[in-house]
Order: sequence, then C-alpha cells, then structure tokens
Amino acid sequence: MGSQDEASQSAKQTAAMAFLRYLLGPIKLPAQAPAQESQPGESTTVTLNGDPDSHQGYYLARAVHLNHLPLVDLLLTHGANPLLKLGVAIKFAIGRKDERMVRWLMAKLRPSFLQYSEVGQELLTHAVKVDAQEIAYFFIREKGIAPTLQTLSLLR
Repeated sequence: MGSQDEASQSAKQTAAMAFLRYLLGPIKLPAQAPAQESQPGESTTVTLNGDPDSHQGYYLARAVHLNHLPLVDLLLTHGANPLLKLGVAIKFAIGRKDERMVRWLMAKLRPSFLQYSEVGQELLTHAVKVDAQEIAYFFIREKGIAPTLQTLSLLR
C-alpha cells in the first residue's frame, strides 16, 4: 500500500512540474488585430512567456522554503530573480543553513552587484544573525561583500 501511495505522489509531482513548464514556456495566442504590415494569410500571433517573478518572487521563495529542488531549478532556468523582496528566497535557505541552496540561488548573479548593494549587506547580516557562519564567510570571501562594523561585532 505504501509504494502505491508513493507512486501516486510521484505521478502527481511529475504532472505538476509538466504543467508549470507549460505555464512558463512560450504560449502563442492570436493577435487581437492584424498588424498593418501583415500580408493576407500571414500568421498573426503573439508569443508570451510566463513570468517566474510574478507575485514579487513568491513562487521561488515558496519553492526554496519547501526545499523543492526541481521547482527551484525550473524557476531559475526561466529567469527567476532570487533577490526580489530583499532576497527572501535566499534568506529561507540561509535560515536552514543550506549553503548548497544559497550557492545555487546566487550562481547566476553578478558578484559586483552584491558587493555594493543593500541586499548583499542584508543577506550577510541575516547569515550572521542565524549563526550560518559558513554562508557568512561565503558572502565575504567569495562574493566580496564587506561586512559593516555592526556585522563584524556579531561574528565570532
């Protein structure tokens, strides 16, 4: 009975991921009015893509919070920005002290952006406050985020 429940759960997850890929992928819709330069018989469609950052990054933050790696990967592949809402998605990973997830979320970001941004300081301070020292040192050494004096005083 247990393996049947697991198989059912796996099938549901596979179907859900396929649906999300569909939503994030290109969708062709008929144009409301033909373009002035279009020729008769020419296709008049508009291609739209789903927005992985809709709802201000809620979906990525929720996927990270649930530690749903396939969904995190799908959203990042489609261009989700982990820095929305002062990096709440990254803060969830920091709170779990999940350095692998933090590195994964930050892999596509330009390091220079974080060095001088409010978000970079916020993430470093959060890592120090939740005692995620390996992550804090990752921000300092590899991402070049300079700690403030207040943050330095919190480091042990």
